[in-house]
Amino acid sequence: MEQYHIPEIDLVIVDLYPFEETVASTTDDQAIIEKIDVGGPSMIRAAAKNHKDVVVIASRMEYALLGRAPGRAKRGDQPEQRRSLAARAFEVCAHYDVVIARYFTGGGAAGSSDGREIFPGIRSNPNPCVMERSSPVGQVLRKIGRALRATERQGTIL
Repeated sequence: MEQYHIPEIDLVIVDLYPFEETVASTTDDQAIIEKIDVGGPSMIRAAAKNHKDVVVIASRMEYALLGRAPGRAKRGDQPEQRRSLAARAFEVCAHYDVVIARYFTGGGAAGSSDGREIFPGIRSNPNPCVMERSSPVGQVLRKIGRALRATERQGTIL
């Protein structure tokens, strides 16, 4: 990047296509499918993955954070803030994916529960990937499982 005089990217702001709003406002399948953002979630995930060097703003709700202080501080110069924004970015992407999955499965609102869960917090061996019900990752995976109407096959709920 230096060779071509391209400045470092330290702030990524993405406003995803309004899929949820489109589903609520029309039944035109083609119009709805056109509002599935493909590149936006990829940019959000890439920025969140690199949160130590890049601040990611994945929702209009985080816009206010940009105006709180001058200079780099307003862009999340604190490591805790960057990590928090990265977590929020992954939550935004997960919610977006759940809403899309619900549309394709005819499942209604993304937050509704039909009682079937996947990965609610399984324990089959001492694996660092094991999640508890209350963990953010466990909550996201349960939400995705409900959207896809998945059923847990094995494991122990923690």
